[in-house]
Amino acid sequence: MKAAIVTRRQIFQVVGGAGLIAALPGSFARADSALPLHRVVFDGAHPQSVCFATEARRRGAETSDTGGDVASLYVRDLMPRWRESAIAVAGLTPHSQLFGLRLLGETPRLRLVFLQVMDSGEAYGPATVCKAAQSGDPAAAASLVCDWPARYATVTKRRSNILSAQDHSFTSDALVAWLIAPVPA
Repeated sequence: MKAAIVTRRQIFQVVGGAGLIAALPGSFARADSALPLHRVVFDGAHPQSVCFATEARRRGAETSDTGGDVASLYVRDLMPRWRESAIAVAGLTPHSQLFGLRLLGETPRLRLVFLQVMDSGEAYGPATVCKAAQSGDPAAAASLVCDWPARYATVTKRRSNILSAQDHSFTSDALVAWLIAPVPA
């Protein structure tokens, strides 16, 4: 039996390939992992919102009732946490509360990646998710955001219809499910 001779070129190919794999972003390897949620926000004055929070809690998410005052929640919990690092927050609230939270908290590191109008089921976000989210069921919406694949948080805007949500004429009390997530720098 002859011994195989390994050339210098073969060694460089193997070492170079291993270096390439090590250089891949960690999120690439965990493409199917769920995006970690810091908190799920709801408004206890709305039964659909309470149902959303109940399902999120059942799935292990920490929940907070805005009590109609999202600014207080932002100052007490979200602002200090977002100063540490960008982390995902989801909710089902009246649109006015999401609007206020976006004014207070959106930074270049965070953006709205999903929005669903509960009365119509109309959804804005990555096309693959929007096709699956055609239900106004709050428990289904909670399942969707709690199990949100991390890879969908970084979908490019051109592969998402989230910007179309700006053209939707929301009433301030329209209930919306939403997800604000970190985006890569």
